[in-house]
Amino acid sequence: MKKTLVLALILTGLALSWGCVSFKIKGILPAENQVEYIYVCKDVRESGGLAVPLEIQFQFKFSDGKIVCFVKMLEVDEEMTLSWRWYESEGRLLRDHRITVNSAKRFMETVTAYDELVFADLEREPAGGEWRVAVFLDGVLAGSRVFAIN
Repeated sequence: MKKTLVLALILTGLALSWGCVSFKIKGILPAENQVEYIYVCKDVRESGGLAVPLEIQFQFKFSDGKIVCFVKMLEVDEEMTLSWRWYESEGRLLRDHRITVNSAKRFMETVTAYDELVFADLEREPAGGEWRVAVFLDGVLAGSRVFAIN
Protein backbone atom coordinates (compact mmCIF):
# COMPACT_ATOMS: atom_id res chain seq x y z
CA MET A 1 0.00 0.00 0.00
CA LYS A 2 2.85 2.38 0.89
CA LYS A 3 4.58 1.64 -2.41
CA THR A 4 1.39 2.43 -4.35
CA LEU A 5 0.88 5.68 -2.44
CA VAL A 6 4.50 6.78 -2.96
CA LEU A 7 4.35 5.88 -6.65
CA ALA A 8 1.06 7.81 -7.04
CA LEU A 9 2.57 10.88 -5.33
CA ILE A 10 5.68 10.75 -7.52
CA LEU A 11 3.64 10.43 -10.71
CA THR A 12 1.31 13.25 -9.64
CA GLY A 13 4.30 15.48 -8.83
CA LEU A 14 5.90 14.76 -12.19
CA ALA A 15 2.65 15.40 -14.05
CA LEU A 16 2.19 18.74 -12.29
CA SER A 17 5.76 19.85 -12.89
CA TRP A 18 5.64 18.91 -16.57
CA GLY A 19 2.41 20.86 -16.96
CA CYS A 20 4.15 24.07 -15.84
CA VAL A 21 6.90 23.91 -18.44
CA SER A 22 6.38 25.51 -21.83
CA PHE A 23 8.76 26.43 -24.60
CA LYS A 24 8.84 27.54 -28.20
CA ILE A 25 11.40 26.35 -30.67
CA LYS A 26 11.76 28.88 -33.45
CA GLY A 27 11.56 27.49 -36.95
CA ILE A 28 9.43 24.39 -36.38
CA LEU A 29 6.19 26.02 -37.48
CA PRO A 30 6.03 27.80 -40.83
CA ALA A 31 6.27 31.59 -40.80
CA GLU A 32 2.97 33.43 -40.94
CA ASN A 33 3.89 35.91 -43.69
CA GLN A 34 1.45 38.24 -42.05
CA VAL A 35 0.81 41.88 -42.83
CA GLU A 36 1.15 43.86 -39.62
CA TYR A 37 -0.17 47.09 -41.11
CA ILE A 38 -0.88 49.05 -44.27
CA TYR A 39 -0.69 52.86 -44.23
CA VAL A 40 -1.20 55.61 -46.77
CA CYS A 41 1.22 58.46 -46.18
CA LYS A 42 3.05 61.33 -47.84
CA ASP A 43 6.53 59.82 -47.85
CA VAL A 44 8.91 57.26 -46.31
CA ARG A 45 12.42 57.37 -44.90
CA GLU A 46 14.92 54.71 -43.97
CA SER A 47 15.67 53.95 -40.34
CA GLY A 48 17.79 51.03 -39.18
CA GLY A 49 17.64 49.28 -42.54
CA LEU A 50 13.83 49.42 -42.75
CA ALA A 51 11.49 51.93 -44.35
CA VAL A 52 9.33 54.04 -42.03
CA PRO A 53 6.13 55.89 -43.08
CA LEU A 54 6.00 59.67 -42.73
CA GLU A 55 2.87 61.78 -42.30
CA ILE A 56 0.29 58.97 -42.18
CA GLN A 57 -3.09 60.37 -43.16
CA PHE A 58 -6.25 59.78 -45.19
CA GLN A 59 -6.67 63.26 -46.74
CA PHE A 60 -4.43 64.34 -49.62
CA LYS A 61 -4.27 67.10 -52.23
CA PHE A 62 -3.14 66.90 -55.84
CA SER A 63 -0.54 69.51 -54.88
CA ASP A 64 1.09 66.87 -52.61
CA GLY A 65 2.45 65.34 -55.81
CA LYS A 66 2.20 61.73 -54.69
CA ILE A 67 0.69 59.26 -52.25
CA VAL A 68 2.62 56.38 -50.73
CA CYS A 69 1.14 53.04 -49.64
CA PHE A 70 3.40 51.49 -47.00
CA VAL A 71 3.27 47.83 -45.93
CA LYS A 72 4.96 46.15 -42.96
CA MET A 73 5.04 42.34 -42.85
CA LEU A 74 6.26 39.97 -40.15
CA GLU A 75 7.86 36.52 -40.29
CA VAL A 76 8.42 36.17 -44.03
CA ASP A 77 10.19 32.94 -44.99
CA GLU A 78 9.26 32.39 -48.62
CA GLU A 79 9.40 34.24 -51.90
CA MET A 80 6.18 36.06 -52.68
CA THR A 81 4.72 38.68 -54.97
CA LEU A 82 3.54 41.85 -53.29
CA SER A 83 1.31 44.05 -55.42
CA TRP A 84 -0.52 47.35 -55.11
CA ARG A 85 -3.59 48.28 -57.16
CA TRP A 86 -4.58 51.94 -57.08
CA TYR A 87 -8.18 52.90 -57.95
CA GLU A 88 -9.51 56.42 -58.48
CA SER A 89 -12.89 57.55 -57.16
CA GLU A 90 -14.72 56.34 -60.30
CA GLY A 91 -13.32 52.82 -59.77
CA ARG A 92 -10.86 52.95 -62.67
CA LEU A 93 -7.55 51.12 -62.08
CA LEU A 94 -4.76 53.68 -62.33
CA ARG A 95 -1.72 51.64 -61.39
CA ASP A 96 -0.92 47.96 -60.82
CA HIS A 97 2.61 47.57 -59.45
CA ARG A 98 4.25 44.28 -58.40
CA ILE A 99 7.49 43.39 -56.70
CA THR A 100 9.10 40.15 -55.59
CA VAL A 101 9.78 39.93 -51.86
CA ASN A 102 12.42 37.64 -50.32
CA SER A 103 13.75 36.04 -53.49
CA ALA A 104 16.52 34.49 -51.33
CA LYS A 105 13.83 32.52 -49.45
CA ARG A 106 15.40 33.24 -46.04
CA PHE A 107 13.51 33.86 -42.83
CA MET A 108 13.02 37.60 -42.39
CA GLU A 109 11.53 38.81 -39.12
CA THR A 110 10.36 42.14 -40.60
CA VAL A 111 9.86 43.31 -44.19
CA THR A 112 8.82 46.83 -45.19
CA ALA A 113 7.82 47.85 -48.70
CA TYR A 114 5.99 50.69 -50.38
CA ASP A 115 4.63 51.93 -53.67
CA GLU A 116 4.12 55.50 -54.82
CA LEU A 117 1.30 56.88 -56.91
CA VAL A 118 2.87 59.95 -58.55
CA PHE A 119 0.23 62.26 -60.01
CA ALA A 120 2.55 63.60 -62.73
CA ASP A 121 2.95 60.05 -64.12
CA LEU A 122 -0.78 59.61 -64.76
CA GLU A 123 -2.17 59.88 -68.31
CA ARG A 124 -4.80 62.43 -67.33
CA GLU A 125 -5.69 64.37 -64.21
CA PRO A 126 -7.96 62.10 -62.21
CA ALA A 127 -11.10 63.18 -60.40
CA GLY A 128 -10.99 63.99 -56.71
CA GLY A 129 -13.02 62.10 -54.13
CA GLU A 130 -12.57 58.78 -52.33
CA TRP A 131 -9.81 56.60 -53.75
CA ARG A 132 -8.64 53.14 -52.78
CA VAL A 133 -5.40 51.18 -52.79
CA ALA A 134 -5.53 47.39 -52.46
CA VAL A 135 -2.52 45.30 -51.40
CA PHE A 136 -2.14 41.67 -52.46
CA LEU A 137 0.21 38.87 -51.35
CA ASP A 138 0.57 36.27 -54.11
CA GLY A 139 -2.69 37.45 -55.63
CA VAL A 140 -4.67 37.24 -52.39
CA LEU A 141 -6.06 40.48 -50.94
CA ALA A 142 -4.11 41.35 -47.78
CA GLY A 143 -5.95 44.61 -47.13
CA SER A 144 -6.98 47.94 -48.61
CA ARG A 145 -7.15 51.57 -47.58
CA VAL A 146 -9.58 54.28 -48.60
CA PHE A 147 -8.37 57.86 -48.73
CA ALA A 148 -9.64 61.20 -50.06
CA ILE A 149 -8.05 63.52 -52.60
CA ASN A 150 -9.21 67.13 -52.97
